Amino acid sequence: MPSKPKPKSLYQPYAIGYIKTRTRQPTTGLLFLAGLLVIAFLMTFFIRIDEGGQGAEGELAGSN
Repeated sequence: MPSKPKPKSLYQPYAIGYIKTRTRQPTTGLLFLAGLLVIAFLMTFFIRIDEGGQGAEGELAGSN
């Protein structure tokens, strides 16, 4: 039974095609996705975790 596609796999080709159509340059869509990757990296890099193992909300890291 095929699994349900993930949302990012549905929207990325659409976003690349839309940007490519609007700008008439194939590399612009890929540069857009590369920019999103850099933003995601920076957001992940700058997340602060306290020395006590607690995150921003005060919950213990790794607990459910």
